[in-house]
Amino acid sequence: MNERMYNSFVYDISQKEEIEEKGNEKEECLCYRELREGELSQLIDKSYSRKYISALNQTFKDFGINTCIRISHFLAQVMVESSSFRYTAENGATDADYKGYKGRGLIQITLETNYRAYELYENEINKKRNKDVVCFTGMLANKQKLERIPYSVRSAGWFFAIHSSLCLYADKNDFIYITQKINGGLNGYNERLNSLKKIVAKIIHCQEREIPTDFNFKESKAYDNSAMSFAWGVWHDDFLGKKGCNYNREEAILGYERCIELNPPDTSPNINRFELKKKFPHLLVEVKSKKIYILRNKDVAKERLKQLKQSQ
Repeated sequence: MNERMYNSFVYDISQKEEIEEKGNEKEECLCYRELREGELSQLIDKSYSRKYISALNQTFKDFGINTCIRISHFLAQVMVESSSFRYTAENGATDADYKGYKGRGLIQITLETNYRAYELYENEINKKRNKDVVCFTGMLANKQKLERIPYSVRSAGWFFAIHSSLCLYADKNDFIYITQKINGGLNGYNERLNSLKKIVAKIIHCQEREIPTDFNFKESKAYDNSAMSFAWGVWHDDFLGKKGCNYNREEAILGYERCIELNPPDTSPNINRFELKKKFPHLLVEVKSKKIYILRNKDVAKERLKQLKQSQ
């Protein structure tokens, strides 16, 4: 065999081994092992996969996000919240919004109470490890720490696994409940679902279980929550014009009926977030002790349910 033939032979063999190695890597279960940069780059831009892979794996280890299904649900939410890891601060919000505590980190932690809760968590860990105190509140520079590694990633792990206990619901494959806990509604629902489907199709080859990506509201923990049931009705109701999921009369009716069935408290605060006061001014109820007017979820649900059934 001449030198040219030999070099060609060696190249073919090495290329074959590389292909086989990549093939084996593709088929390997993600449970209890580190996510590889090559796998992450199948989901997001290579520059971001390079930047975040180490911090992600450390966060997965520290917060028990360590199985195919937990990693899938975590990444599906984070990819939407951060626009595929491009942003770690809320777009369109100023530093004065939310009383100075706009969304930051890969999962967009918002409001002072959540900043302080995360700060407390990290400092409890630091105390055990004899590390310096870290501060995420007060000065703008403190808050902006959540925009940078490691805290941009760790804060997302904390919110998912500790603050909201979503590993439990990831184990149950409860995508609807996880989405509502993170978003507070169904903004970006379709985008989050498409991200989950992409993750499962491209990098998940779980040997422990299958991960279905079709979800039924009645099978979700959200079905037992009056505010989440109301949100399910609102986001599927084309009259209200919320964006994020497909309008569907039957699903809107299902959400409203369940909200009424669960009989939420008269002073449910969730309605104010959904910006519906202009649609239902005649349903405003005065809270005299606070001198404000609110909408009650069940009042809106009853009215929309009646209108939807009349128009069938």
